[in-house]
Amino acid sequence: MSRTLKNKFISELSERYKNVDSYIFVGYKGLNAMQSTELRKSLRKDGIEFNVIKNSAARLALEKTGRPELAKFLDGPTALIFPNPAGVVRMESVILSKQVMACRAKNAILEIRGGYLEGQIYSLDAIKRLAALPSRSILLAQLAGVCQAPLSNLARALNGLIQKLAGGLQALTDKRASETNQPALPDNEPASPSGGMASPTNGIVSLTDETVSPAGGTA
Repeated sequence: MSRTLKNKFISELSERYKNVDSYIFVGYKGLNAMQSTELRKSLRKDGIEFNVIKNSAARLALEKTGRPELAKFLDGPTALIFPNPAGVVRMESVILSKQVMACRAKNAILEIRGGYLEGQIYSLDAIKRLAALPSRSILLAQLAGVCQAPLSNLARALNGLIQKLAGGLQALTDKRASETNQPALPDNEPASPSGGMASPTNGIVSLTDETVSPAGGTA
């Protein structure tokens, strides 16, 4: 490759790294031309590109874009798998991982080394775990299904809680009332100090009609 072509390739690859936030490095050693063509066609149907890259140019492009740590995945014949930048909808990293793992299942020769997915470096094991997760769209659909559940279920649950709370409060009220209850007063009224009976109307003590005179006689 001439220096001019190499510089052009580095420039194009740098733009690709900069404009695409998810891509996976794979080794394709042992993959023949027919298998490679079929793989490209299969991925392209799902909006994914498969491009063979030169390691030396890729290292320079990664340094140029500030991602030199990804150069550890450039070992032997290397290809880059990434979403088509011209796609109308941005592809989720989960979907990209699922597609790559599906290709690996069909082509045992394909070696998945690692990748850069939505700003994070992923090892092979991390890509496998990511591919096992449901996509964001599926999670949102599941959440929508939960939100659309009949409100009667929620109403019954709240009603049960309210009844339990009311029963507990009533039991507490009855308990406190029994603890503070005082014994009733006796029915008999106390006698007056002079021996007379209390007036049923105003409680004033009544004396006899006769009073004793100072001389000892009656008035």
